[in-house]
Amino acid sequence: MRHILSLLSCGLLLAGSAIVYAQRPATSQPQSPYSQAQPGTETQNPSTMPMHTASHQQETLNGTVESFQAGRSIKINANGTNHKYNLMSTKTTVNVNPDVKVGSRVTVTEKIDNSGHKTIEIARR
Repeated sequence: MRHILSLLSCGLLLAGSAIVYAQRPATSQPQSPYSQAQPGTETQNPSTMPMHTASHQQETLNGTVESFQAGRSIKINANGTNHKYNLMSTKTTVNVNPDVKVGSRVTVTEKIDNSGHKTIEIARR
């Protein structure tokens, strides 16, 4: 009786390990979007993809602050064109570097994410 239980236990152990082994993935290394490309295809780092292929938009301009009312509005002259931003808008997130003042040379980055939310970053150059 003991031998039968021992053989039955060993059989169940072997069958269980075979089932577990069969469920393991073929490779133990995680796949990366930058890893091996299929023959005849190209891979591209998402951070270097052209903006039109990503699902958001981004524009950048450099200019000089013409007027600035903290928390209210800012006007920036870039290549002779004035750009005015409402800092009180609830539809747009605006981040202004605390060092920005009238006369500062700044870089403005406007982004629109997948959901259509607009973010504006204003930083000193």
